[in-house]
Amino acid sequence: ERPGLPPAPCRFSAIRLSPPRDALREAIGQRFGLMLEAGALAEVEALLAQGLPAFVPAMRAHGVPELAAVLRGTSTLEEASRRAVLLQGQYTKRQDTWFTHHALTEPERTRVVGGRIADMTQQMERMMAEILPFVFAGVDGRLVDT
Repeated sequence: ERPGLPPAPCRFSAIRLSPPRDALREAIGQRFGLMLEAGALAEVEALLAQGLPAFVPAMRAHGVPELAAVLRGTSTLEEASRRAVLLQGQYTKRQDTWFTHHALTEPERTRVVGGRIADMTQQMERMMAEILPFVFAGVDGRLVDT
């Protein structure tokens, strides 16, 4: 909302993902491990070779400072991985806290999904009965049977 601008000509609904923190932390660790297997260390080495300043967003991306420390010899890969996963977990907690205290729309137009979506197909099939009517109600203002 900015002074002088009319209200948005549309309404929208929000679906907020808020998985249990322990499951999220485990997923972050698994994902970071997969990133390492896929060549994240080499990618950071290529970034460092470009001589980019530390304030450039690419140099501050999740895991980059920690892996750069490994390449400089000031950290072990194990310590860098532990720290990167910890920092990513703290970041997701800050995101969740922000969304908890900053409503994107009216409470009745917001759904919070508390589980972790590991398999999108399976999750969507289970939640279809709840999510689709919620989304369609946001489209035309009335509940639609699916």
